[in-house]
Amino acid sequence: MTKAAISSSSSLLSGCPEFCIGVVIGRVFAERTRLRLTETIGEKLIIAGGIAVLFGLSMGERVPFLLMHNVALTIPFALLVLGFALAPAYRRARWLSHRFLVALGEASYSAYILQAIVLWIFLYPDGLYESADMRIALSSRAAVIAAIIGLSLLSHQRVEQPLRRWIRQFGTEAKRTEPVMAVSVAES
Repeated sequence: MTKAAISSSSSLLSGCPEFCIGVVIGRVFAERTRLRLTETIGEKLIIAGGIAVLFGLSMGERVPFLLMHNVALTIPFALLVLGFALAPAYRRARWLSHRFLVALGEASYSAYILQAIVLWIFLYPDGLYESADMRIALSSRAAVIAAIIGLSLLSHQRVEQPLRRWIRQFGTEAKRTEPVMAVSVAES
């Protein structure tokens, strides 16, 4: 196996814990009524997740990168996501319903896909992202964030939403092609 293939397969496997945890919290949320998960429990998860995130971040350099990002921070952020989903009216969560943040949430998959493209195409060849000049490094990071946000919102609006409508329409057209018996009412 080549070095690139090993690197590629290990990076795919390194994302597996986040994926599995996401599936679990999605399933827990879907079963929230049966599990008797209330808004109060959601509020407690928000607080516990916030404390755990702060603790994980305070560990800094003492925890290996892979362990930090696949366990030490993933689980607390999962608690936050589940908590906010269970308690959307929580007083400290109301700002999450702002129209711009909702749009960012809807475009998050596009941001996830496009961020690697933006980083590799626009930043790494010039080395601006790692510049010794702090102003250049910070401005290049700000430009990357702005580009990712702009491109992901554009992609969501111009690619994802039309594809979703087409997929939904495709499903309903299949149902419409079934034979329909015509009934007429004669006037007397």
